[in-house]
Amino acid sequence: MQPRVWFWALRHGRQSRVWIVGKGIACLLLVGTALALARVSLVLPVYALLIIIGSWIIPLVTSYIPHDPTGVDELTQTRAFRGMIASAIALEHLYHLEHHLYPSVPHHNWARLAKWLDPHLERAGVRPIKLWF
Repeated sequence: MQPRVWFWALRHGRQSRVWIVGKGIACLLLVGTALALARVSLVLPVYALLIIIGSWIIPLVTSYIPHDPTGVDELTQTRAFRGMIASAIALEHLYHLEHHLYPSVPHHNWARLAKWLDPHLERAGVRPIKLWF
């Protein structure tokens, strides 16, 4: 996926083309150096692998999972998550619908906002996704 994104940016980023090419070269140098030094130490290859895996996981967790592209309005385009297990997995960042509805509310108030909104969301037909409890 990264090469596709890079080529898209290269085609559409006319003013930033030098930076885009430079970053692509830097990524290739990092991976090439990591592979070349694999016989000496596994630290750099493991680091490069973790960076690549992270670049796949972060969009999955922040874009794909919390959003529903088939949603027809603000309440159905973003999923509501609840439950202690989901909260532990998401490191207390599971109030994505609330964040979209009220973006100026700071993170530390999301749980309180969710409790206040839950009855309204239920009446609107929003069914939270709850992992076990």
